[in-house]
Amino acid sequence: MLRKIIDFHYSLLKKYPRLEFFRPLIDAGDAFFYGMPDVSLGKPHIRDGMDVKRFMITVLFAVIPAACASIYFYGWRAIIIILTSYIVGGIAEVGFCLVRKEPVTEGFLITGMLYPLIFPPTIPLWMLSVGIVVGVILGKEVFGGTGKNPFNAALVGRCFIYIAFPLFMTGNAFVEPIGNGLILNGCTS
Repeated sequence: MLRKIIDFHYSLLKKYPRLEFFRPLIDAGDAFFYGMPDVSLGKPHIRDGMDVKRFMITVLFAVIPAACASIYFYGWRAIIIILTSYIVGGIAEVGFCLVRKEPVTEGFLITGMLYPLIFPPTIPLWMLSVGIVVGVILGKEVFGGTGKNPFNAALVGRCFIYIAFPLFMTGNAFVEPIGNGLILNGCTS
């Protein structure tokens, strides 16, 4: 059923050339669910089932326990910070890929999860949003996207926030975890 939906969208691209702008999104969905069609055949490449997509998903699974601990210790605020990072950074990444007519890759799944985990739970959401956009654009997309960036996009965003808002990042922004665990009162900020 999913294959039929994706093929239907490809047929819409053929039928209506104006929709070609959205090809990177359809390609991203196709690659996410069915894998990449490009495979290296020559030496010295190792041929196994671990492509970049699978590697990124493995890293994401490795980060999930830290995200769960963050949610346990800081409550709803941690969930809101993670969702903000994914939504704002995802919009920046997809927008950049659509303009450049490149496929959307799964590399942002890692950046979107690592970025909120390196900030205090009291960070204002607007500040978090500015940092993730700067990190995605200046730390990753300017250099060509996933796999071509010389810097970690999450750390570029963190460095920008640290330089742009030094009082917040060096002051009393870090708080103790909630003593009651997942009672979900969140942080008081």
